[in-house]
Formats: sequence, C-alpha cells, structure tokens
Amino acid sequence: MALDQEDARNTAGQAAAPGRRKLFASAATGLVIGAAGVVVAREATAPAAPRAVTPAAPATGGTDWLNVTGAPYHADPAGGSDSTPGIRQALSDAGSMSRPVPVYLPSGDYRTTGPLIVPAGVTLIGSGEATIVPSPDWRANGDPAGVIVIDGSTRLEGPSIIRVAIDGQQLAVAASGILSASRPVNALLQDVTINRTTNHGVDASGNGDAWYLERVTAWYCGQNGFNIGIPDCTYTDCIAIYNGNHGWYTVNGTNCRLTGCRSEWNKNHGYYITGTSAATGGMQLTGCSTDRNGVNGVHIDARGTWPVLLTGMMLRRDGRDGTGEGYAALCVNGSSNPVIIDGMTVFPGFNDDGTGTQSPGYGIAVTGPAGYVSVTNAYLHVLTAGILGRLPNGRAIATRIGAWSSSAAVTLVADTH
Repeated sequence: MALDQEDARNTAGQAAAPGRRKLFASAATGLVIGAAGVVVAREATAPAAPRAVTPAAPATGGTDWLNVTGAPYHADPAGGSDSTPGIRQALSDAGSMSRPVPVYLPSGDYRTTGPLIVPAGVTLIGSGEATIVPSPDWRANGDPAGVIVIDGSTRLEGPSIIRVAIDGQQLAVAASGILSASRPVNALLQDVTINRTTNHGVDASGNGDAWYLERVTAWYCGQNGFNIGIPDCTYTDCIAIYNGNHGWYTVNGTNCRLTGCRSEWNKNHGYYITGTSAATGGMQLTGCSTDRNGVNGVHIDARGTWPVLLTGMMLRRDGRDGTGEGYAALCVNGSSNPVIIDGMTVFPGFNDDGTGTQSPGYGIAVTGPAGYVSVTNAYLHVLTAGILGRLPNGRAIATRIGAWSSSAAVTLVADTH
C-alpha cells in the first residue's frame, strides 16, 4: 500500500522504536560567543541517567527515582527474561510513598506477560527508546486487559506515562495499549507510541476525566486508535493511523478539545462523534485533519444540545473503501447537536500510486433529521456534490466538482439561512 511523502516520513520514523523516540536520545547543542564575537556550537552535556536505587523504606519517599533495571527490580532491557514482576514492584513501591517518585525505564525492550498498573501520582518515564513488548503468553488474568493500565485514587495528581512505546504485535489475546481503571483524573500521556495492539490503542471508555494527551500515536491497532468516553480532556498533536476500526471514537466528549490531531488510513470513520448526553459543554476540533479513511472523514450522530465546533479542518481522500461517491468528508447523520463548521477544506484523490477508488463523493452530507448545521468559509472539491441534503445555514462556500486534477470552475454556493 503506497504512502505519500508525509506518511512515509511518519512510518520510517516510527518503525525502529516503534515510535518517534530517537528524537529524545539526541544530545542538545548549545551556542556560545567566542572571543572574536563569533557564534560557535558547543555540545551540551547530556544529563546523567537516573541511577539504580534500592528504596530502603518506600513509604518514606526517601529516593528521587526508581530505576527498574537496578536492585531489587532487575528488569531485563534486553528482552530475554520476563520484566513484569520487576516493573510491577517498582510501580507499587513508587505509589506507596508519601510523595510518589518517577519509575524510570532505560533504553531497551521489556518483555511482559501481564498488565503494568501505574498508580495515581506515579510517572512511568522512558529514555526515549524504552519499549514494552507483550509476549505471546501475555494474559490479563483478571486484571483490566491493557498492556499499561492507569489507575485512579484519591490523589489529585494523576498517573503519567512519558516517552514510552508499546509494541503489541506478539499479543495473542485482545488487549488495549493503554487502558483506564478506577476513574483516573488528570492523567498525562506524552510522547507515547502504541503499535499493533489487538484491541484499542488508548482506551478511556467511561473511566475518569480531565486527561491530557500530547504527541500520542496509535497505529495498526485492531480496533479504534483512540476509544474515548470521558469528558474534559485535551488532545494535542495526536495521530491515529492504519487502525482496524475508527481512528477516533468519542462518546459524550463534552468539554473536550482536539488540536492539531490527525486521523489517516483507518478502516472506518476518521473521527466518530457520538453519544447521548444532556451534559453541558461543547466539543472542539481545531486544526485537525483526515486522509484516506475508509468511510467518512468525520461522522457525527451525537444526540444532545452540546455544540460541536470544527475549525480549520483539512479533510482529504476519505471514503476510499466505498464506491467513491457513497461517502463524505463530513457527515452529520441525524445528530441533534448544533454543528458549527468554519474554515474547512476538502480534496479528493486516489492512493499515491494511482490505485484504489477516488473519493470522497460529497463534501458535507446532512442526513436524517439533523439539528442545526452551520458552515462558513469552506472549500469543497469533491466528485459528485459539495453538499448533500439540506444545510440550514451556509455562507462563503465554494465547490469544485470532479477528479483531483479537475480544473472545473469554482462555484460559490448561495447563502442559506
């Protein structure tokens, strides 16, 4: 399956770690002024890795880091032996301290046979090339079926996972990469890559609230890249790519914000916004994009009164698994939620090598007894029709009909209100 240059860069950058982890292993470079006033480069001294420590009394918080490869944990970064007991013990020790400390994973591949539970207040942090590798005999054994499970408690500080990758391609049972349990709040996922887990990439379906995700990648997962069912969350520069179901599946995502996120090559919808809720607070997607999802780029069938605001979105080549005309870049299907769209572009196309079915057929499809839909400042280049169905309110909408190379005249759609 061909990739465009952008996708090829992403794939090449993710394959080795499997995430974009090598960026963090590079030493920083500083600038100094020489005697003649010339700016010269000086390689900065890399900070020393946290030393292996043995917490003599974990409950007192008498150490700053717990290195899982040191005593008494002895996790194996070479992947030869099972690291599950050592990492679990380090996480438990850190969580039992009055002031929890980070648990550090030096660079390496850590073979696991069951879930790793990160308690509230604890940070699981990797070197940048630290990868959790579930083995073929991985089993949940009564625990939640997640390779890493983030747990909640009475602490205000949520659990954090930073610079860690998960490579789930040996999983023989259904398991998500990162899974919520016991309603964790204020959880942070930062610079995390989840590769080929057999269920979802990130699964927060109904547990917790106020999560923060930054630069999280979920790709080639068996189900949804991001399976979200909690409110008040912030997602920044996250990507769902090549997943077996939807890229983003959000249920009652009230007061959630997605900024600069991407959804590409997923089997079904790129972003699926659904749920039935009387809660207050809207959902915002700002500067987000799609590319070559199998069905609709954005699909909205939520039932409620909370608004969905889509600003500055770039949607292209979605509907590739259809006939070319059956799917839309954005479909509002019987949603009672107000949907406000501003500054959206749509562009059609094949795969990069010219194979596949050109899509999408429609720019914006409003089907079923939808509520209020408003579109302002949109450019819709599609195969069949810029707008399908009745659009209650539209201004400054330009359409161009035909293949990606078509130079057909741009038509301004009359204002509707």
